[in-house]
Amino acid sequence: MLLLSPDKKLLFVQFTDESISIFDTEKGNLMKTIDKEQFSTTLKNVVISKNNDRLALIGISCSHILDTATLNILATAEFADINNDFTHIISTGRGSTTLYIMPFYTTKMLLDEANRQLNGRTLTEKEKAEMFIN
Repeated sequence: MLLLSPDKKLLFVQFTDESISIFDTEKGNLMKTIDKEQFSTTLKNVVISKNNDRLALIGISCSHILDTATLNILATAEFADINNDFTHIISTGRGSTTLYIMPFYTTKMLLDEANRQLNGRTLTEKEKAEMFIN
């Protein structure tokens, strides 16, 4: 399987063992290899975020969000597509016939939102217990 990124700067090659190699198309350099233990499904699409800071490797049964600077995996989820500003995903869930359109949040996004809402305030022990925060 061969896929080009939408901007045609990256080539994604998936081998028969399902590992993925990512190449720079300008110089042909191997930039990253994602082994089959990390991505054990067929790659079907690549989406790059509008501001070029993340990319999604969308597979048949799982997907990864990667940081474009490091190509490190930021998140793993089951989704069929993601919009180019990476705010919403489309998913059918596992074995479901229902279509879900949901907001997408990374752990960092959730922590940033929690800090914004706390506005410098620290949670009490009671609040932590109610939210199952240890």
